[in-house]
Amino acid sequence: DMGNLSDQQDGGVKCAREVRTRTGDTLKRAGSVLLLVVAALLVAMVWFSAATQPFNVQLERERPPHVYDFFSYYRPNAEYAFTRLRQGDLPLWNPSQGLGGPFLATLQTGVLYPPNWLHLTLPPQRAFVWLAFAHVALAAVLAGLLARSLGATTLGSVTAGLLYSASLPLWGSVWTPPMLYTAAWVPGLLLA
Repeated sequence: DMGNLSDQQDGGVKCAREVRTRTGDTLKRAGSVLLLVVAALLVAMVWFSAATQPFNVQLERERPPHVYDFFSYYRPNAEYAFTRLRQGDLPLWNPSQGLGGPFLATLQTGVLYPPNWLHLTLPPQRAFVWLAFAHVALAAVLAGLLARSLGATTLGSVTAGLLYSASLPLWGSVWTPPMLYTAAWVPGLLLA
């Protein structure tokens, strides 16, 4: 019957249109995520290039108030923790602070935070720079994905990612690693 054949052809055309539409939507989403990742990496590279400049030597020598904790607390703790781990010891206690104190259980040391294991392979300063780079990029991607899930356009989600990764909560906490790492993960927690 000709009518039945015509209906089957119309159904096939509709199915092909649906597949093209779904494929186009998937490609648009993939393109916006790729754009977001590229933007995140650009922001992180700007920070990375600034953080690895020779002024770090001057900062370490002068230790202005905004970086004092980094050079006096965070970096020495990382050196202690990951030196002990490389030696095969679990750093449960730090005898060097005050009269000694718990170490592994202290949030600020981050010994059990997997990204911090980069300290096992790199010198502390270099590991902190790479960790900051990764967390700034992560913050941009997660903020952009959060904005996208809330209905933002591609441009809106990229803008959200760039603005969050360049915001004071992130840049202001670069010298306080646990705060930077937490701020980077917040959009992801809201996305979940």
